Amino acid sequence: MPSENHDAIPIYSFSLVLCRHPDGRYLLVQEFCNQGFWLPGGAVDPGESLQGAAIRETKEEAGIDIMLTGILKIERSSRQGSGPKLWPTRPRATWQRLFVLTSPI
Repeated sequence: MPSENHDAIPIYSFSLVLCRHPDGRYLLVQEFCNQGFWLPGGAVDPGESLQGAAIRETKEEAGIDIMLTGILKIERSSRQGSGPKLWPTRPRATWQRLFVLTSPI
């Protein structure tokens, strides 16, 4: 019977894509109810890499294939929460985001 780890801290991972066309234009997508334009990107699926999520999300949201050309930034942050009294500052969740530079294929 597998044991459960009730002390595990969830990690939420996201990839965001800055796609630059050779003519200097950047790719933006309008996803939801005309609420503005955004960089393509989204959550990483279970078992998927951060890079794979960037490629998949761009294809889903903009319909184009991309080539990763660089990593712009990696962010990681934790939300502090009320844990057991022995660990009052233990994070309740961690987020990580990968910002990648790409070009269309």
